Amino acid sequence: MAQMDMLSNKTVSVLCFGDKKDCENLFRKIESYESSINKIFLNEIDLNKYSFRLDTKYYDLDLTLELVPFEPESDRINLIASDRELLNNIQSIFIVISEKNFDLLSKLEQLVLRLEKLNKSNSCLSILTFTEDMKYSEMLSQRYKNFLKIKLNEEKNLLDEDEEIFSDFDELINSILVHSWEGIELKSDKKAMKKFEKLDTQNDNEEFDEKNFNLENLMINLKDIREKSLKMDFDERKKFAENVTVNFWKSIGGEPQEIDGLDDKK
Repeated sequence: MAQMDMLSNKTVSVLCFGDKKDCENLFRKIESYESSINKIFLNEIDLNKYSFRLDTKYYDLDLTLELVPFEPESDRINLIASDRELLNNIQSIFIVISEKNFDLLSKLEQLVLRLEKLNKSNSCLSILTFTEDMKYSEMLSQRYKNFLKIKLNEEKNLLDEDEEIFSDFDELINSILVHSWEGIELKSDKKAMKKFEKLDTQNDNEEFDEKNFNLENLMINLKDIREKSLKMDFDERKKFAENVTVNFWKSIGGEPQEIDGLDDKK
């Protein structure tokens, strides 16, 4: 009970907006995603407050998520939008929209705008989720162009051919797992950690040492990589991110030319 009280009093760092039933359906799909080494848990600990726990091969993370239902008479969205301290702590935002609450989406515009201004470093993981009954809208695509867009299907996570605007559900899970969350606790298995080496994140001009660059070393050095990138301007951060991406791709057997020019795609 004491642990539950401690979790419910933690600062909210993840927000989810939408119909409560739709949001909890999304939570169940995230929780039930099949993986032998990475687990995501979402449990209600108070009214509209959830523990958001990641238990992965490389790290543990405990966050608090607030579900903000779309309710015409509620002023909670405006209160959040005006709370700079809360917005500064937000690491991720989920928006779940359906035909029945589409008209209420306009209430989020001010909040999203303020959140984007506070997160110019792109440190906020932003997800726009469409329920199965929601039709694609070009207007929504432009308004939320920096959001990862997901379509929720009841049985399968497969997309129709005419829904290329949406990312696969696998990409949502991967985005959650590799996001540069604050508060990560690395696994304490010292025996397993002995083979990990610290990456040289101080060198701006040369690539990382390929033999040491793998997923394990990336996760162990994620904090250093994130802190270094936050000190860069946009062009430097973009080049640095490309360097990290190319080396990671090579570390899992990919060829550089296979991802060449991805930054040019719209």
